[in-house]
Amino acid sequence: MIGNRIIRLDKVDSTNLYAERWLREHQEDCEMMEEDIVIISREQTAGKGQGENHWESEAGKNLTFSIILHPGFLDPSLQFQLNKAIALGVSDFVRQQLKPVRCFLKWPNDIYVNQLKLGGILIQHQVNGKILENSIVGIGLNINQSVFLPEIPEPASFSNISGKQFDTGELLPLVLKNLDFRYNQLKSGKIDKLDKDYHARLLGFGKWNRYRVGDDWIEGLMAGVDEYGQLIIRDTDGKEHFFSHGVLKFKP
Repeated sequence: MIGNRIIRLDKVDSTNLYAERWLREHQEDCEMMEEDIVIISREQTAGKGQGENHWESEAGKNLTFSIILHPGFLDPSLQFQLNKAIALGVSDFVRQQLKPVRCFLKWPNDIYVNQLKLGGILIQHQVNGKILENSIVGIGLNINQSVFLPEIPEPASFSNISGKQFDTGELLPLVLKNLDFRYNQLKSGKIDKLDKDYHARLLGFGKWNRYRVGDDWIEGLMAGVDEYGQLIIRDTDGKEHFFSHGVLKFKP
């Protein structure tokens, strides 16, 4: 179960980087490698976002943690199914804590409420041959932070949405419970259920928008996300285009 073993840190460069080091140090220990380990830190000095992005988080104010998973049951080509399960687990938790506020998922891995970014997910996979050996799931959720750097696009937090403060220590087991539930859905093969729920929360799904591809702009309808994690955009002629992360940009 996710959360049976938790490593608590006061300060670290990045919980994802710590997880990478932990895996290297324990790669010969089969028993340890079978556990789903959570690493949480009060402060990250080099938190990681998508690509080369830095995740900005005020010390002690938010939930910043990583989970080491071993999803060997999942074909490496379908690794985005794990992204869907994790994103749904986080959004389930957000909906429970901030109801009646609705929580949406901005492709590929951002958590949004009221058109504002509440958090993000970064997943790094280690593939050995045809086996998805390890996955490091990094999650950052803005909880009590009220002031953000000006370059952070459209940030939000639990506290500035709800007007109250939260105990992050009490929130951690709750979010882990939701993540464990969705991860077990994935393990038991409930792909259709995860796909249906993911698309129901996909920000912009079924709507027309303008998308930037390189120096060009296209207009299209967001038709969904395929099993490989590509965003599907249907243009005005009805033709479907498939985009990987980093190729296409848009505002919800």
